[in-house]
Amino acid sequence: RGLTEEELPSAIGFDDLSPALQVEVQELQKRMAIELRPLVLESTLTMQKVLEAENHTERLQLVRHFVEAETRRLTTKKTLRGVFSGSSMGTGEGSDQSE
Repeated sequence: RGLTEEELPSAIGFDDLSPALQVEVQELQKRMAIELRPLVLESTLTMQKVLEAENHTERLQLVRHFVEAETRRLTTKKTLRGVFSGSSMGTGEGSDQSE
């Protein structure tokens, strides 16, 4: 497409992908849309609450609350990822129960 051998394209079109990669990209897009929908809704509602706040102090309290909630959510996600990525046999508390 008008590029020399040394040049790399700045973008690759969807149609340039192999059929298998096109299917994979479409599945990933569907999964992202499903998984991100609650986060988009929560973000929208968060912004609505901030806009409805009566004054700067109330806005700061709301932002602090939302940051703390997000910190808890990410901590929980990290913990669960650690629990489920580790081996379920012979490690952790489960191995003590068999003794």
